[in-house]
Amino acid sequence: MELTIVRHGEPQRGLEGTDRADPWLSDRGHEQAVRVARHLQEEAPYQALYCSPLLRARQTADHIGEALGLAPMVDEGLSEFDRHAPEYLHFEDLKAADDPRYHAFLRGDLSAWGTDAATFRTEVLEAMDRIVERHRGQRVVVVSHGGVTNVFLGTIIGLDRLSFHAPEYTGISRVIAGGPGKRGLVSINETAHLRGLPAAAHTVGTASPHGDKAPTRA
Repeated sequence: MELTIVRHGEPQRGLEGTDRADPWLSDRGHEQAVRVARHLQEEAPYQALYCSPLLRARQTADHIGEALGLAPMVDEGLSEFDRHAPEYLHFEDLKAADDPRYHAFLRGDLSAWGTDAATFRTEVLEAMDRIVERHRGQRVVVVSHGGVTNVFLGTIIGLDRLSFHAPEYTGISRVIAGGPGKRGLVSINETAHLRGLPAAAHTVGTASPHGDKAPTRA
C-alpha cells in the first residue's frame, strides 16, 4: 500500500491563552492546504484519509478531504510531541534565538514538551502500523506533523534520531508499505504545489479558525 504523508499548513502566530497550545491555520496555512488538496486531487483515487487530532492538522485534512471526497479519520498516535505542551513553538524561531529547547530537541530531549523520545517514537510507529494493516493494497493520505514525519521516515532509513530534515508546511513524503516492518521510502518533502506562493510575512495579527482576519493586537 502507499502512504502519502502531508505536514499541516502554517499555524497562526500571535495567539493568546489556551489557543497558543493548539493554533489554527493562518491565512497562508489555509492557502497551502488548498494547494496540496488540489495537487492530491489530481492523483486520485485515494481510499482513506487520516489526521492528527491537533487543529492545524485537522484543518489541513478538511481541505484535502473536501478535494478527495473523504472524511478525515483522527488517530491520536499521529499527534506531534507537543500535544500536551502549553504553547506551540515555531522551531524556526527557536533556532534563530539559539533557544536551549532547540538544542535539547537536537539531543533527543523532549522533556520541555512533556514527553520523551522513546514514548513519542512508539506512538508514531504504532499509529502508522495500524493504518498500514487496515488498508493493504490501498492508497492513504496521512496529515500530521514535522516531528511525526521525521521519526517515521528516519526509522525507515535506519536513523535513530528525532529529526534529520525540515519538512515544509504541507510538504509531501511518500512511503510504500508491505507486511510488518516492510517499508520503502519513495520521496521526502515534495513542494511543487507551493511554487509561486509568496514568502511568509509574520505579523502580530490573528485570524479566526476559518481564516478570517481579526483585529491586529499590539
